[in-house]
Amino acid sequence: MSSTRPPERSGDEEVSEGERGQQAYGLGRILALSDGVFAFSLTLLVVSLSVPTATSNSALASQLLDQSPTYFSYIISFVAVASIWYGHHETFKYIRRYDGRLIALNFGSLLLIAFLPFPTAVLGRNHRSRWPRSFMP
Repeated sequence: MSSTRPPERSGDEEVSEGERGQQAYGLGRILALSDGVFAFSLTLLVVSLSVPTATSNSALASQLLDQSPTYFSYIISFVAVASIWYGHHETFKYIRRYDGRLIALNFGSLLLIAFLPFPTAVLGRNHRSRWPRSFMP
């Protein structure tokens, strides 16, 4: 049984209006999914922060100071995810067509983005240990 796959085209060939619209729709879906994963990852970063409960201002200040490594790892990871999102956004400005390879590569990068809250939480909660530092770039 033979496949009815359309022939591959070089970037110079004419593309029909219908195919152009279909490519734009598909790219929009890829970007929407990607933006959702980035947003979810940023949300998971903040969920890992714990809210201190204290009975006095001095106890609250002390608890907040004790958690400063967690806040620091959150800020570093937030900036990293935001920078990667910006690069993703800038890259997709130039992409007009997609195929399975682009989708697979995009999912690979989204896998890493979705994973980032885990090492962030490990580092923030175990900041005195040497071992968790090996997770972070």
